[in-house]
Amino acid sequence: MENGTYNMEQLSKEFTLQLTPGNLKDGMKAAGAKSNELWTVPLEMLRPIEGFNVRVRNAKYFARVRKYADSMKTHGYLAHKPMAGYMGRDPETGENVVFYTAGHTRHDSILLANSELPKDKQIKAVTMVMQPTKTTSMKQLNAMLITENEAAALDPYEASIVCKRMLDDGGSVEEIAKEVNFSTEWVDSLLQLAAAPLELQLMIVDDVIKPTFAIETIKEHGGEQALIILKQALARKTGGNIDAPEAGADIESGAEAGTDGEGDDAPVPKKVRLTAKDLTSPEVRKFQNVIKREAPVMYDVLSSVTADPVFAKMGAETREKLLALIERVKKHEVSGEPEVNTRQIALFDSQAAAASAAAAADAAKTSGD
Repeated sequence: MENGTYNMEQLSKEFTLQLTPGNLKDGMKAAGAKSNELWTVPLEMLRPIEGFNVRVRNAKYFARVRKYADSMKTHGYLAHKPMAGYMGRDPETGENVVFYTAGHTRHDSILLANSELPKDKQIKAVTMVMQPTKTTSMKQLNAMLITENEAAALDPYEASIVCKRMLDDGGSVEEIAKEVNFSTEWVDSLLQLAAAPLELQLMIVDDVIKPTFAIETIKEHGGEQALIILKQALARKTGGNIDAPEAGADIESGAEAGTDGEGDDAPVPKKVRLTAKDLTSPEVRKFQNVIKREAPVMYDVLSSVTADPVFAKMGAETREKLLALIERVKKHEVSGEPEVNTRQIALFDSQAAAASAAAAADAAKTSGD
């Protein structure tokens, strides 16, 4: 975790990479890679794109890596689940390498699986779909972080980082929405989330608040004020005693995510989740409940005030406010008894009369026999 914020500080930085094409045929030939619609690429040829992956490396991420790694240890790397990337040049050596643009979680899972497998059982190569660098733009690659990750969709924070990148790259809200198949309203909301303080974003990543609730609070109060309000609510709910949850362990060490170094029997902190009602203090909620409980009595008193001779002596503005309030309530007033439908009563009476006549006829017939 970076200063208690996972890798979010790095994700929030401006992403300005430009694609540097390599020679696909020469690079693959030199690597001994094979092509049969998909390329089989040696693992050592793969390179990450610094800052490109928007996945937050929190406990949920490492749990998914652990799950994939366990599957790979049993079944190997599934060739029908290819990664994607493009041929580029290593900036230090100048050699052709493959920068992967899809399959980041799988790549981390391979590293974890290989760290726990004997050398002869380790995964040596992966299947790849190669992006044509001459016709592929960074805008397309960013959009595919959302559109090509439906099996394990990006969470709203991660998606907000992609949308901000595309906005910084000159895209409009409408263009971004079309590229990633979101509504313009949702893109706008995600961009507000991307601009929120990092501490507020961390509350979402740690599942302290739901993304939609956070966005509603941001829209109503602005990012900085929303953070203050949410922190105050969190302090009230926890008695001011809450620690930021720990991220998963470093994947390259092979350690499992979500452990605290104290063994399986270590106590797990109780999960804290803020909801809309938590934004109001208990004292205010108690007062509001009293108002609701006493509202019928207050309505009766106000109604009687308007009939009192002193009402005419009140200021005009006060009288108008009282009358307007009573009118707003009065138009919804109903009696305590259910509404009577005379047509239904008549129908019931006619049916009852017919049934009674039939019963009398049957009785007469029986007595005659």
